[in-house]
Amino acid sequence: WARSGETERVERAFEVFERMKRWDEECRAGTDEYDGGSGTLIDVATYNSLLKVFAMSRDVVANDEEEMKRLLARAISLFREIAAGKGDDEDYRLKPDHVTYALMLQCVASLTPSSFSTRKKDEICENLF
Repeated sequence: WARSGETERVERAFEVFERMKRWDEECRAGTDEYDGGSGTLIDVATYNSLLKVFAMSRDVVANDEEEMKRLLARAISLFREIAAGKGDDEDYRLKPDHVTYALMLQCVASLTPSSFSTRKKDEICENLF
C-alpha cells in the first residue's frame, strides 16, 4: 500500500499488520487451526514494510499538521518496538537494520510539519538514534 493512492493506506496496512501479529501469537501458542507452533515469524522486514507506508504518506496528510504528528508518533512507536528487540527466541529477535534507519529518517523528513524547525527535526532524530 505504500505507493497506492488510497487515503486510508496507513490504516489498512496497519490492520493487516495487527492481524499478522495476532495470528503469529496464536501460532506460537498453538491455538490456531494450523497448530504449527512457529508463527509467521514477523521480522524486521515486516516492520520495515509498514514503516515505508508511513514514510510515503505525506501526500495524504500534508495539509493536516495534527495527522502528520499522529503518524510520526506511530512510526516512532513501531521503531521503538523493533529497537527494543522484541522476541523470545534469539534467532528471531527483532533488530533494526540499515533499511529501518533509512525509513525512520524518511518518516521524520516527510511527517514533521513545516512549522517544525530544523533543530526540532534534529532533536527527534537524536532521541530516536
